[in-house]
Amino acid sequence: MTSTLTSAETFASQALSGFLRAHKENISQVDGGVLLKSRKRGHVAIVAGGGSGHYPAFAGMVGTGMATAAVCGDIFASPSSGQVFRVTQAADSDAGALLIYGNYMGDVLNFSHAQEKLKSLGMDVRTVRVADDVASASFSERRSRRGVAGDLFVIKIAGASASRGDDIDIVEKLAQRASDAIYTFGVAFSGCTLPGQREPLFEVPKGKMSLGLGIHGEPGIGEVDLPTPEELARILVQRILDEPPPIPSKRVTVLLNGLGAMKYEELFCVYNAVSQNLANRGFEVLLPEVGELVTSLGMDGCSLSIAWLDEELELLWGAACDAPGFTRMLNEKSIETIDGFESPKSSKIESFLEPEGSAAYVPILQSIFSEIAEEMLAAEKELGALDAQTGDGDHGIGMVRGARGANAAVSEKACSGSVELLSVAATGWSEFGGGTSGAIWGILLGSIATSMSQATSISARTVSDALLYASANVQNVGGARLGDKTLVDVLAPFSESFALYIDQGWSLSSAWQESSRDAGIRAKNTADLVPRIGRAKNHAERGVGVPDAGAVSLALIVARVGKILEEKGVGNE
Repeated sequence: MTSTLTSAETFASQALSGFLRAHKENISQVDGGVLLKSRKRGHVAIVAGGGSGHYPAFAGMVGTGMATAAVCGDIFASPSSGQVFRVTQAADSDAGALLIYGNYMGDVLNFSHAQEKLKSLGMDVRTVRVADDVASASFSERRSRRGVAGDLFVIKIAGASASRGDDIDIVEKLAQRASDAIYTFGVAFSGCTLPGQREPLFEVPKGKMSLGLGIHGEPGIGEVDLPTPEELARILVQRILDEPPPIPSKRVTVLLNGLGAMKYEELFCVYNAVSQNLANRGFEVLLPEVGELVTSLGMDGCSLSIAWLDEELELLWGAACDAPGFTRMLNEKSIETIDGFESPKSSKIESFLEPEGSAAYVPILQSIFSEIAEEMLAAEKELGALDAQTGDGDHGIGMVRGARGANAAVSEKACSGSVELLSVAATGWSEFGGGTSGAIWGILLGSIATSMSQATSISARTVSDALLYASANVQNVGGARLGDKTLVDVLAPFSESFALYIDQGWSLSSAWQESSRDAGIRAKNTADLVPRIGRAKNHAERGVGVPDAGAVSLALIVARVGKILEEKGVGNE
């Protein structure tokens, strides 16, 4: 809770406004976040982001040698794909951009959707997802772990690499190495409370300490009696050292991170014991940090991060930087500004990379999105009923909203070609659809646009390659695989079947129709599968015998598209 009578609805925007007023000499506002005013020409842009409520993450990490920009969502909520797109575009200095964010589904979906749209514009955009929380998944599933205080370490390494002029391949490689090198474990003595609320998001019993909590108010995985600083240090250090070391080294850095209410003096007491514990184990601790680094509003607790250092990571961790929430002594301040960025609120003109003949398909795609909207409206109740078996029953209305949003977006904008239209549709579907299905369809359509933007001309092969790319990207971003009972159980075989028919010389229309018939069968067959991902996996027994709603909606859409292609004779020329 806040000490003043603050509303949760306006808290994040008011806090960001105050932050910008306090740092107006160095940081500007852009639509969706904040941007460093003075930056080196031709250097990779480091764009960090996530929900508000974690200061100094993420706005406080924007500065020289750190992040170029930060995307700022609402309290504990992912920023939208539109915010990510606009902030990243404003931060670009023609050397590419690296997106860094915690590994949470909302962030993954929205950042990935924005990335696809930016790539379709010809921008080189890469991603590193921080996944350092050892309590959130086993070591064998470490790529699915949450990102917590490790955000700071990864942003610092990436920012230092970009600041010295490394190209985007090197910056991405070093940032990923940093993410792989850091482990974090946290504890709490009380839950955090949202602004204006009187009850915490979770409670810790009196006289107990919660282990393995999250930074969005997620409760821990266990409880122990209140410890002494020495006992707490043992718990924190031992849990992290139970993990296989990422680098065969005894040279590490340590982040002892206060979560919002634990005072610095008490953190120093704990760090005193942590430092001694590690020294007794033969570790050399270099440039440790003790303080509030990635917080959780007013949570009373702390987390310990240990990052194993190789020679390169050690050099970058020690490099000079200057941001509101994290500073190392600067040796020089010769910063070359980028022309035109002193007014970051003005957005760039979008210029999509269109293959030859792309404009001819704009009216066809407009008809397709119009009829998809009709198809989803007709299927709304069926899809909702299917989703209600294992979810919250909102898939039908979500698909209607998304399809209508895409249709409205492409109807209102005069698009120069198919890539632009698909990108506009992706944004419309994501913004209006909401939820997981909205984000997934935004990524799917955006991925098709990205792939097509790399082609020289429109052909059946162009469409085939785009579908295969989109299928792979949806699986990579969402984490679903064949057999998990999701739309991937239709998308993957449909894309592969279509590509096979095209390889055999079938026309686009015929290949699509044949593949869509198989898609309908595949969707029905998902009834035999057990949900293995997402919310539905918690109701696995209820899911057996019921087709997956996402798979069914995709099958309905590809079937409708097939009819349109046949009616218009597309690909039969």
